[in-house]
Parts: sequence; C-alpha cells; structure tokens
Amino acid sequence: MTNFGKGLFFLFFLTLAVPLLASEPIFDTWLSYDVGISPQGLAMADLDHDGDSDLVVANYGGSTVSVLLNIGDGSFGTKVDYPTGDSATAVTISDLENDSSLDLVVTNAGSNTVSIFRNNGDGTFATKVDYATGRRPTAVTVADLNGDSTLDLAVTNSMDNSVSILYNLGEGIFSTKVDYPTGENPFWLCAADLDGDLDLDLAVANNQFNGTVSVLINSVSNFTKVDYSTGNSSYPTSILSADLDGDGDADLAVATYNTNSIAVFKNNGDGTFTPKTDFIAGRNPISVSAADLDGDGDWDLAVANNNSFNVTVLRNNGDGSFPVRFQFGSGNNPRFMSTGDIDGDGDFDLAVANSNSNTISILKNKGEMAFTSQTDQTLPSSPSYVLPVDLDGDFDLDLVITNLNLNTISVLKNNGDGTFQPKFDYVAGAGPRGVAAGDLDGDKDIDLAVVNLISNTVLIYRNSGNGTFFAPRAEDLYPTGNIPFFVVTKDFDKDGDFDLAVANRFGNNVSILKNNGEGTFASRTDFPVGLEPISLAAADLDRDGDQDLVTANFTSFNLTILRNGGSGNFVPLPHPLGYIPSSVYAVDVDQDTLIDILVTDYAGNKVTVWKNLGNLQFGHPVDYPVGGFPYFVYAADLDLDKKPDIAVANYFSNTVSVLTNTGTGTFAPKVDYGTGVNPGTVMAADIDGDVDLDLITANYNGYSFSILKNLTSKCIAKAGDTNKDNKILLSDVVVLINYLYKGEPPPNSACRGDVDA
Repeated sequence: MTNFGKGLFFLFFLTLAVPLLASEPIFDTWLSYDVGISPQGLAMADLDHDGDSDLVVANYGGSTVSVLLNIGDGSFGTKVDYPTGDSATAVTISDLENDSSLDLVVTNAGSNTVSIFRNNGDGTFATKVDYATGRRPTAVTVADLNGDSTLDLAVTNSMDNSVSILYNLGEGIFSTKVDYPTGENPFWLCAADLDGDLDLDLAVANNQFNGTVSVLINSVSNFTKVDYSTGNSSYPTSILSADLDGDGDADLAVATYNTNSIAVFKNNGDGTFTPKTDFIAGRNPISVSAADLDGDGDWDLAVANNNSFNVTVLRNNGDGSFPVRFQFGSGNNPRFMSTGDIDGDGDFDLAVANSNSNTISILKNKGEMAFTSQTDQTLPSSPSYVLPVDLDGDFDLDLVITNLNLNTISVLKNNGDGTFQPKFDYVAGAGPRGVAAGDLDGDKDIDLAVVNLISNTVLIYRNSGNGTFFAPRAEDLYPTGNIPFFVVTKDFDKDGDFDLAVANRFGNNVSILKNNGEGTFASRTDFPVGLEPISLAAADLDRDGDQDLVTANFTSFNLTILRNGGSGNFVPLPHPLGYIPSSVYAVDVDQDTLIDILVTDYAGNKVTVWKNLGNLQFGHPVDYPVGGFPYFVYAADLDLDKKPDIAVANYFSNTVSVLTNTGTGTFAPKVDYGTGVNPGTVMAADIDGDVDLDLITANYNGYSFSILKNLTSKCIAKAGDTNKDNKILLSDVVVLINYLYKGEPPPNSACRGDVDA
C-alpha cells in the first residue's frame, strides 16, 4: 500500500472512529434504557433476523409495547412504541403464523383482551388484532396445547380465577376462549410437559394470602387441576418450569412475594410434586427466570426483587438446591425479567423491566456468576454527599461522606487500588449535608468544611497531616444562613487563602465567610439570590481574574450569578430558566476559554448547556435528555479525549447519565449507567489509580455509595490497525466495514483515544 493510500485510509478511519466506539460502555455497571410508562412485562428474542437478541416491553401505564432492536453489540436503539389495549401487563414472543418471523402477544388488563402483533419480517409490526379474554388478564404463555402443531395461547384471568385457552386455527388466527378454573387470583403461568406424556400442561401461580400453585394436567379435551400450597402470606407472583435437579422431568420455581423467597417444587416424575423448598431472594421477589448463568450445565435462577431494587441470582448446586445467592443492582421497582445472550458472547445476560423508573436494566454476564454492576459499599445511614479527595498525602483519593441522619461524617482512606479501609466517623453538627475541601489553615494539607442544615452552621475539620482530623474547637463552628445546603471553597478576595461560600436553602441567600489567614473565618456576609438555592458553583465567569458564583434556585426556577467585584463582594444577577434547577456546574465545554454553565432540570429530566458568550451573556440553551429526576451534575474528561464530558445523577432511575463531548461543546446522546438506590451526588475521580476517571455516587435510600469503574484506557493501538500488527492494510478496512455495516464483532484492538492529538 502506498503512503498516499495509507493517508487516505487514515482519513477514512477517522470518519469511522466515532460510530465505531460510540456504543462501547465507559463504565463497568449495568446499562439502562428508556421505555414506556410503568413497564411490567418483558421478553427477548431475535425479531429482525439479524442473529442477536432484541427486547420487547409491555408498558402498563402507557398502554403500549416498546420494541428495542439490538444494534449487534449488546446495546439497543431507541424504542419504537406500538399501542396495545388498556393497561398492558405481559408480553411473549413466538412465531404464531409459522412464517419464520416472531410475533408478539400482549395481555391488556384494562380491556380484558390479548393483542396479537404480526411481525412484518424486519422487526416492525402490523397493527394489533385483539381477542377477548376473561377479566383482568395478567399473563400469557404460548404453547401447542392440542397437539396440532400450531401455537395456542393460555391467559391468566385474575378476576375470574381462570385460565383462558385460545386455540390457533392456523395462520395466527385464534378461536374464542375456553376457560378452565384455577386458584384465586391467578397471576402468572407457564407451560411444560409436567407428567411425561408428551403433551403440554400448565402451572399457574395464584396470588393470594394462602398462596397456591394450580397444576393443570392436559388430557387433550380438558385440564385437570391439582393445587399445591406456597405457604401462608406468600402471595406468589411468578412461576417457571425447568429441570432444576437434572432428573429429566420439569420442576417448578415460584416467586413468593411476601416471604421474600423462591419456592421450588420438585417433580416426582408423574406430574405430582414434592412440598416446596424455599430459598431466600431479595425483598418482595416478583418474577423469576431460569438459565445456565454460570455455564456448568444446570439451571440457575434470576429473580427481580420489587422493593429492594435489585436482582438476585441463585446458583444451582446441580440438585435443584440454591444455597448461594448473588445480588446485583437494577432500576426502581424491577418487575419482570428475561434471560438471553444479549451481547453475542455465548453466555446468558439479564434484562429487567423497572416499573417505577420507566426503564429496563441490562446486566451483562462476565462469567463466574458475575454481572456488570456497580461496586457498592454499605453505609449505616443515608449519605447526602460524597467527595473524593487525597486527605493523607499518599497520592490516591480518599472519600468523605456526610451522614445526614447520624450527624456524622465518614472518612474512608483509599488503599491505593480503589478499595477502602474501614470508615472512621467524626461528629458533625445537626444534619450535615454538603462538604468542601481545601487547605484552609495554610499548613499544606487538606481540611474540610461541612454545612449542617439543621443547626445552621458550617464546621471546620483541621487535618492533622495524615488524613485524620483534630477534634473541632468552638472556634471551628460558624453560623450560616437558614438551612445551609451546599458549600464551596475558593479564594474570593484574592488574598491567597481559601474562603467559604455557603448556599442557604431557606435563607434564599449565599453566605461568604472570608478566611483570616490561619483557618479561622470572619463573620459571614450574606448576598441575596433566588428562592431555595440548593446548588452552588464557583468559577471566573467574566474572565476578570476573580471567582464568581452561580446558584441553582429550586423554587424560583432560575439561576443567580453573583459577580465578584474583586474583593469578595458580590452583585446578584438573576438568570431566568423556566424550570426547576436541581444542580449547577461551571466548566468550559467548548474550550474557548469562557466558562459555560450546566444546569439539571429536575422535573424535565434534562441537562441544559448554557454557553458563555462573554461579559456574563449566555447563548440559547441546549437541552439534552437524561434519566429520571436528575439531581446532581458534574463534568470531567471521562473518555480520555481531553474534553469535558457530563455526568448526571438521576435520583429516581438509579442511574448516572453520561454524555460524551463531541469536541465542539455539543454532546452525544446519553448512556445511562446503573448505581445504587437514589443517587443524590456524583463525582468523577481516579479511584483505582489507572489514569482514567471513575464515578462515585452517594445513594441516599440505598444506604451506600457506588463506584463505577471506568473501562477506558489509553489507546495503544494505531488508529485503523485492527489486529495490532502496527500496519494499516486493506484487511483492516474490511474488518471495520464488516463491523459497522454487517454486524460482525468489533476489532479486538478497538479502544478510545485521541487519534489526532
């Protein structure tokens, strides 16, 4: 290849670099995708004949079904919604017409119907056709129940205490329903040959206090019911059939909502079952799925726990017992889950529908019963803020956490590899909320300032030099305004030491406490801002050499820019927004030396970029969708391209939205990464010492903090070199084209890097 040809190819590769790497996850945790309102049911299969697993979600609140097609690498395109009947509860996928394309079947609890969506052959679907069921249908399974080699429907009718059978008349047209009695409030069902006679029977989970499983044995013209108890106060919600003990017959596993367990019924071989054995899951397990998750040849179980906001994986010992469990995160109120090979690597991944955050969670299998998930460390109370900072001078980043309800702060020293020593607690004032760090007393180590929102104070913690702190003195406690919520440290009066700025939520002002030079502070001076300032950022917004401030005012729907006169005296300048700002951050997103402003819209689920035009004038806002109820925004170079990216903590969806900078100060669409429950703070820092920046969240109702480890590394491969032979050849072009346009695997050497640096 000539040098000219190589040059042309190099330019060609640069045009491909963004789409090639766009779908690579940056962080090692579960991924989240938006679906419809209140997703309930979920199913997985190849809908568009491209060889990978797509997803379908039944949305109860929106009365739609969302289809998400797999891009080919385990990530998904934007959902496409199809209207269903009223209150869609469950969805299953099957080839109803025998045309080799997979169709959809959806139960509609509000309209007492089941909807059939015929596949057009490419993963799009024709308008639904409805069939009547009983009252309040909750689940559907597809099976050949009459032995005619066509697939019939069986539907649970929760208000009729029955199952409706709709027989396939051919070409996906169904008969009028035939009803068979079940136990009280049938909620879920499955089909399997339970008695070994080669036809398919049904098993139904009856969601009641004295819960039961109804086994309906198929005799071609009828079903004979036998009930098995799941125990008092069990309220079973989900059921599956699989050979759990490896003896060749179909056993049952049932999620029992109120007893926080999975009940396993072993088949005696003739369609009768032993009494249940219970295995602990999480809080309020609502669905259970089976797959060989660890590759050892037996069926393991995966459970969605509705009120612990997580997934339990139960490892099969090989005999149908499940003594070992593993827990992984999810969105809010996980409802139903499915298993399948999402990323094409040959093992089973997990997909979970989260009814309260209107999302699905994707947990990719990493082998050995490990799934992509954040690393959580449990705390004794609700953390309100987390700050990474090197407290002990060992060049790694420790953590400071404020414990709002315990009136303490916790310090966790980093071992150097991203793990932490046991926390050490220090007494705080009443209601510690925000924390800032800096050398406040001029002794070359890092001190802390913590605002206490109940006692209306800021407390100074003086570092002893090794990352421990002296007991606070009376003179280390300073009054603030009413309900101090946020604090920053900067040199506001240009005298060489760190001053304090405190946003007082119900004081509707910012307190400035100037440093006297030895770590004591003068009495505060208050500057008015908008209503309920809950976030504060400091930066030189007007390029005059001093530090200005900007507040996010929660209930006056605006920002206030406090312009520094040069000596720490500020002039307030309101900046209208028209929405509820929950967080503000100042950063130069377009690298034009002017500091821009990022603002989260709490109710609108977006982050807004306000570009600085100079002289405190800002351009038209640019909005980017993020997750549910964004509460905190941060910016840093997360993908090692030397440009600031955006990270937003989404309180309601248990995620961080990451928006990567395209290079011009605009941002790519969000990728949502899983955290613990209700993240209220997100920070970026190199926690594990590998050069790239990890994310840290404080999870208020998860009683934990999460570490999301960054998977980015400095790119050592030559741009366009797909096999690391240090040559750019035509074969490399072929690999790239096959990946981008034919859905083949990406090159092994693909990584992020600044190829034109």
